[in-house]
Amino acid sequence: MSRYFRQYAPAMIKIKKEIFGVDYNDTRKVVKEMDDAELYGWMAGRYQEYDRELREGLVKESV
Repeated sequence: MSRYFRQYAPAMIKIKKEIFGVDYNDTRKVVKEMDDAELYGWMAGRYQEYDRELREGLVKESV
């Protein structure tokens, strides 16, 4: 399992930055103020937005 994470760590870091942004300090401040339910909703929303943009990009490429 650790081999998998080491192998794919660069890709996971890139995806994390694409989803949650690269400005770590601002994101951390926002997240610290959230309770668990708010954090879950925020993370789910960011991932859904990322997924939608990714799918739209794939559709445009296939046309």
